[in-house]
Amino acid sequence: MTWTRRRFLAAAATTAFATTSCRRKQVGEKSDPFVLVLSPSHGQNPASVEKLERLLARQAGLSLELRVAPSSEDAVRMAGSPNTDAGLLTLFEYLFARRQYGVQAALRVARGHEVLSHRGEIVVPRASDVRELEGLSGKKIAYVDHYSTTGYVLAAKALADAGVKVTPVFTGSHAAALAALRSGKVSAAAVYEGATHDDPKLLVVAHTERIPNEPVFFRKSLPSALRDRVTRALERVANTPPGQAALSSIADITGFSKTTDADYDAAYAVIDAAGKSVQDLVPRGWLLANENQRRPGDLAP
Repeated sequence: MTWTRRRFLAAAATTAFATTSCRRKQVGEKSDPFVLVLSPSHGQNPASVEKLERLLARQAGLSLELRVAPSSEDAVRMAGSPNTDAGLLTLFEYLFARRQYGVQAALRVARGHEVLSHRGEIVVPRASDVRELEGLSGKKIAYVDHYSTTGYVLAAKALADAGVKVTPVFTGSHAAALAALRSGKVSAAAVYEGATHDDPKLLVVAHTERIPNEPVFFRKSLPSALRDRVTRALERVANTPPGQAALSSIADITGFSKTTDADYDAAYAVIDAAGKSVQDLVPRGWLLANENQRRPGDLAP
């Protein structure tokens, strides 16, 4: 399938997928391929997505498609469709989809040397006199955006836990947050661990708590045999050189580890402790939640 066709199908899914209620009986056949949805952040490399699709279909022995959602909002909508069988979304998108649709986690993404969780860090210029969070009181800090795990939520929670009030400056990316820090526009920046690449001019003054990496999940109505088949295929693909190359280009994935939804319960607690809800951390999340509460008849002409 061409990339243009794949994006067209993903865009169409935001409406057709949201309203269909058909029962699928031949998932994985050419007439009804197994569909795994990727969030925009996991689908930025078209060549790698298409390569992974071929490898995964071959290992699973299924007709299978990877579809990249046009937006975070669309990714969540597609995750709740009966025509979507599995998903690899961001952590917050998964947590939202789990609450709204009951999707079920099966494999946790690993990065680096089997690292299954991540954390953020708050950095300052080494020339600054700030050496602890309390020293940032009343100062400007560069965040990524309101939906960033390490670039906002975890850092904001760490500061709140320390009783430190700062002036937030949202920059749009980790690179932009560091650029604002280096240019002197802010006194600190919240980024993912390792973002500074041992820059000798920057100093880490605090690490956030850890939170699990995002999972591959499946719709709850998917037959267990199909779920197990695709799970095994993903694990096999991750152990082959071509698969490793494709996955490394998709959000730096180096492998997978078995997981369950229970492994993510603590993530909800972290969000709650930060004074947020999952609806806050997914674009248009409150609107999506409201849509899901409507009865089918409410949408009739």
